This record gives sequence, C-alpha cells and structure tokens, in this order.
Amino acid sequence: MIRLTWRQFRTQAWVAIAALAAIAITFGLTRSSLTRMYSASGIAACQAPSDCGRLAVGFISQVRADAAYPVLYATGVIVMYLVPAVIGMFWGGR
Repeated sequence: MIRLTWRQFRTQAWVAIAALAAIAITFGLTRSSLTRMYSASGIAACQAPSDCGRLAVGFISQVRADAAYPVLYATGVIVMYLVPAVIGMFWGGR
C-alpha cells in the first residue's frame, strides 16, 4: 500500500520539495542584507521600550526602501492566497 501511495503522490511530493527549496534559497539570499540592516538599526541592543518603537520603525523603513523586499512581500502574499486554491484544485480533485 505504501508503494501505491508513493506512486500516486510522488509528483506532488516533488513539487512541494521544489517549492520549499525555492523558499529556502530566497531566505538564504536575503539573510545577509536583512541581518546587516537589523544590526545597524540597533533593535538587538534595545532596552528601553520607548526607544524600541522608534528603532523598529526605522528598521521597517529601511526594509521598505530596499528594492527587493517589497517585491518579495507581494510575491509572498500572492503565493499565500494561491497555494490553497491550487492544492484544492489539483490534489483534492484527484
């Protein structure tokens, strides 16, 4: 029975593995610049709650000013809305 199940769903498994690999690669590529911006913002060393909000706003504005991150955000939102529909259409209809 396990062999039959694997044969029926191996395409979906490979698609899921490829999607997770693409997400991991994207995280890996953006890690260094986000880490650099986070360290430069001073949030990590923040102790006073009144200063943390100002530092967080500064960090978010830095991220929004970078050209790649708004595109990644929009792509992430689109994927979050489309993936359940695609799963329902193709995997649930089988």
